[in-house]
Amino acid sequence: MFKVRDIVKGTNNSDYGVTNEYMYKGKIVRIRDNGNIDIEILEHKLKSEIGERYDDLDPKYFELVEEYKYTYEDLKKSPIGTKVMFENGKILIKLSDKRYDNEGCWREESGLEKMKDIVGNFGKIVKIEEPTYTTVYEYKPEILDEAEKRYLRGVIRPFRDKVKTIKKGTLNINDEQYISINFENTANNFALPNFKKGTMYKGMGVDKKYTLEELGL
Repeated sequence: MFKVRDIVKGTNNSDYGVTNEYMYKGKIVRIRDNGNIDIEILEHKLKSEIGERYDDLDPKYFELVEEYKYTYEDLKKSPIGTKVMFENGKILIKLSDKRYDNEGCWREESGLEKMKDIVGNFGKIVKIEEPTYTTVYEYKPEILDEAEKRYLRGVIRPFRDKVKTIKKGTLNINDEQYISINFENTANNFALPNFKKGTMYKGMGVDKKYTLEELGL
């Protein structure tokens, strides 16, 4: 199972147009509740893709290149409630940036510098668990702006009831992208005129199929 900050590569059996075998290295920046991952591209055959982020990707299309190793710097940034487990069975729970609870015994620390002294007494760290937070609110920006909505509504108006999904794709030539419209009960689809990458439909993920409802159409 992947972790945040793991380095992965795309596989040649990928369904994705960018995060495939031409993505040599990508950093996992988020793991979603459904198990899918968000990736920031670090190395790619197309230099223009380096630094781009692709979200909600199926992890089955990726292979581990380098497992991320947790550091003391990560402990400094870890959320309150993080558990640090040692090889002797001791557990410290982070209560603040300067305070840990050792099974009911309060322990004051000067930052986290003394964690290394604790390791000397407790043995090496064998596991770190960060708390799981339940989302009670999350702002979700509109995927399309109003001009994009008006245009697509006009395009699909004659056959709106037959549209299944709409997708943004990337061409590996000329650094261009396109919008394709896919229909119910048929393999047929058609693409709208190409446009320069990053200039239109910025809110749509690449190769992700959206319903009309998701796009606000």
